Amino acid sequence: MNIIANVGKFAGVIVIITDIGKGALVAYLASRFSDHIFIPLLAVVFAMIGHNWMAYIGFKGGKGVSTFLGGLLYLSPLTFLFLYLLFIPVSLFIIKDTYLATTVGFFFFSFFLWIYEGSFWWV
Repeated sequence: MNIIANVGKFAGVIVIITDIGKGALVAYLASRFSDHIFIPLLAVVFAMIGHNWMAYIGFKGGKGVSTFLGGLLYLSPLTFLFLYLLFIPVSLFIIKDTYLATTVGFFFFSFFLWIYEGSFWWV
């Protein structure tokens, strides 16, 4: 979301869509190689690490939220919709801090995924 503040709405939306696509693509490709959920989840984590600490710009980068959301969009679309359309906006309304609301949302959401998807690997 920092990109919108730095370069404008149009470029920011393009970057956000690209980052979400990156996470979804990584999850899709990893799921093609394995039937176990651990491999696509690990691939999304590595995509986030690559996004957050890019070697070619001095190990600086984004926060990885859009990349994570893209992976979640592919791996659990219903959960993505719940998180993105309901939980984060409610958290923002209550907490009033984007970073803290997202952090709190992801913390509690991993446990929701564990219950909903029935696999400990989501935590």
